[in-house]
Amino acid sequence: MTNKLSISEEKERALGIVSLIDEVLRTGIQLRQFEKIFHSDSGMSETELSIFFDLFSLGQQTVPSMARSHHQTRQRIQQVTDILLRKKLIEKSLNPAHANSPFFSLSVTGKRLALAMTNKEKKFFLKFPIEISPGSLERSKKLLKDLRLTLHSFLLNAQRKH
Repeated sequence: MTNKLSISEEKERALGIVSLIDEVLRTGIQLRQFEKIFHSDSGMSETELSIFFDLFSLGQQTVPSMARSHHQTRQRIQQVTDILLRKKLIEKSLNPAHANSPFFSLSVTGKRLALAMTNKEKKFFLKFPIEISPGSLERSKKLLKDLRLTLHSFLLNAQRKH
């Protein structure tokens, strides 16, 4: 059973979503700058780091799936995976469903580096000067995940129509 909102409540809800998205975008910009500084010793570009951490958190993927999720061309993602392969941070494996689209995943060296990098982040955030309760973090994480998945679904539907 859904609650029917008044027009003013709907407007307030819409403004709240816009405000939340604005904060997420601003935070994303800050996090990208943080990542550049914090992981500057990794020798990876911003795009390389993005692909690298996606493979760490999401597991094996194909170039087309990474291109869709990063809103990049397949050619650009292929260039990045080639660089990461040369650095021996990722490895290629056979995709039984599609011979021309192999899977990419972190190599043993890549996993070690990713763990070291995330441990470095955890140590930093242990000393982070902001008070956030575990419950607030969980609620925020759930809200942001729900927002991301809803936007992702919307974008997929929009792409199918075009």
